[in-house]
Amino acid sequence: MNALKLPTKVLSGLFVASVILLSLDKTEVLALSAFGSLAKPATILLCVVSGALTFTAIIAFLIDLFTAERKKTVLKQRRDMRKAEEDEQFERQKQKVLSRIEYLSKDELKYLADCLRENSQTFTTYVHSPSASTLGSKGLIYTPGGTHHQDYYPFVVNDFVWQYLLDHKAEIIARDEENTRKEEERKRNARNRRY
Repeated sequence: MNALKLPTKVLSGLFVASVILLSLDKTEVLALSAFGSLAKPATILLCVVSGALTFTAIIAFLIDLFTAERKKTVLKQRRDMRKAEEDEQFERQKQKVLSRIEYLSKDELKYLADCLRENSQTFTTYVHSPSASTLGSKGLIYTPGGTHHQDYYPFVVNDFVWQYLLDHKAEIIARDEENTRKEEERKRNARNRRY
C-alpha cells in the first residue's frame, strides 16, 4: 500500500530497474537465482506492480491534463460570454444615457454647449448646481471629487458622451443658441410690456 504513495518518478524507476534485471537474467549476464529462489519471482512481481502503477499514473496525468485544458476552455468561454454580456449591457446603458441629450433643459444644454465651444471636456461651476447635478444623475457627467472651491467645482463629461457631443457639435451649439435667442426674445417682450 505504501507503494501507491510513491511518486511516479520512483515507480517508473523501479519498473525500469526490474525490467533491466529481468533482461540481464534472461541473457544470463546476471543470474537472479544466485540471490535466492525468491529473487526472480520478487523481481517479476516488482515489475508488474511498478509497471501497472506507472501506467496508471501516466493515464491519470493525461486525463488531468485533458480535463485541465477542457476546464480552461470552458472557463475562457464563460469569461468571453460574461464579457460579451457586460459589453452589451454597457452599450445599452450608453445608448440610454445618450438618448437623454435630446431632452436636456436649456441650462443643462448650456453647460455641454459651452464645453464644445471651449473644446474642453471639463467645466467648473457651483458644487451644488442643480443643472450639473441633473447632468450627473443622467450619467452625462461626473466629478473627480476632491477638495475644491465650492464655487468652481470641477465636472467632467463622460468619454462616450464627449465623443457623441463632438460628433453632433454643430447641432448641440445650434440648439443652445436657439434657446439663448428665445430667452432674449422673452426678456425683450417682458420689457416692452412694462412700457
